[in-house]
Amino acid sequence: MHFRQIVRVESGKVVVDECRYIYSLSDNPDDEAKWLFRYDYSITPDKMVPYAHIHLNATSSAREDLRKIHFPTGRLSIEQILAHLICERGTSPKNENWFEILAESHKGFLKRRQDLELGLFP
Repeated sequence: MHFRQIVRVESGKVVVDECRYIYSLSDNPDDEAKWLFRYDYSITPDKMVPYAHIHLNATSSAREDLRKIHFPTGRLSIEQILAHLICERGTSPKNENWFEILAESHKGFLKRRQDLELGLFP
């Protein structure tokens, strides 16, 4: 998981200047070329790339390199990714009430979503 977020306080409000998240699953975490799939999100994407998308490290039956295709998706919260790691990847939570904590925090994410305000497309 890679996170980059640059924020500043302006008129008493937190303003996000840059926000980029990359989450990938790999056969070999020490070799960056061995990822199986990757989820990318950027609040300031290239105009020709969906702001939230998935990559697959595979080729199609027609030998098309699927690594270069940006499959669009909605924005995921960090809470959703953490819940996925706990439920499906065997990560041990530090708090037994992890589900309630993440669910409550996710509600705040939904209220503050800037991708909806910015009209990001595709």
